[in-house]
Amino acid sequence: MNILATSTAITQGLKEAIKHVIAASLAYALVVILCGGVMQSLLSLIPSLETTMQLLGSAFLLYLAYKIFTTPVSAIEKNAQTQSGWWTGSITQLLNPKAWLYALSGVSIYVVGQEN
Repeated sequence: MNILATSTAITQGLKEAIKHVIAASLAYALVVILCGGVMQSLLSLIPSLETTMQLLGSAFLLYLAYKIFTTPVSAIEKNAQTQSGWWTGSITQLLNPKAWLYALSGVSIYVVGQEN
């Protein structure tokens, strides 16, 4: 989200970047709530699924890190046709698999299995 927000600020201005960040933050809150509910349900039905989920999530994050590391760098071009803001910020966050994995890992560490 940081790279996309920075790119939005450069190409569209601060106002659009702020819209993007607020929408992405609200969408991420929804992702965390959904992940928490689904994970709690799954782990109560199938407790042995926890280790498998941790391994698959870790492997996917390593794959994403490798892809980001090996992606060629190019200059950001200003394009008047590019739109950003509320919808782009929320949709990109809802479709971001890394956000879902972060939410799942955060919920699994701090919420699942806690009595309080």
